[in-house]
Amino acid sequence: MFGAFAFGAIVPRARIDATAPQVPERLEQISLFLLPVFFIVTGLSVNLGGLGGPGLLLLLAVLLVACFGKFVGAASAARLTGATKREAATLGVLLNARGLTELVILNVGLALGVLDSRLFTAMVVMAVVTTIMTGPLLDRFHPTAGTLSVHSVEATRTCTAKTDRGLVPSQDDTN
Repeated sequence: MFGAFAFGAIVPRARIDATAPQVPERLEQISLFLLPVFFIVTGLSVNLGGLGGPGLLLLLAVLLVACFGKFVGAASAARLTGATKREAATLGVLLNARGLTELVILNVGLALGVLDSRLFTAMVVMAVVTTIMTGPLLDRFHPTAGTLSVHSVEATRTCTAKTDRGLVPSQDDTN
């Protein structure tokens, strides 16, 4: 994992783009294939049947501690810096989401033997549940997050003009 990151960091992008512009596109196509494979491999490592009664208590404890710690920590820090309650709650919800990064770390922990299969399963379920609950909680705490107001649409129309290259600043306000 760290080797791939280091390789990506040291590759001279400008030179590759100049000599072989198709390389980044090909890498993106490969990643679109490999990402679902990673999730499948992670899912195959999860053993929900092996949780049992004590494992369900462990899962519940992991979920409660993870959600409470992330939400309260982020929301409290936001409030201390002057954010409104709504903004703080929104930040707490957004920082509660876990996903690909946590799954990578959990897979490394399982491979190294740091995590047993029960704890791995509980942590993967926690990562999936907290990611899934982000959307509905965000709608609850910040219902306008996914919508555009009439004012923002009008401002966009007056500030931009559509061209064959995408959106660019407009020269006049006649758009």
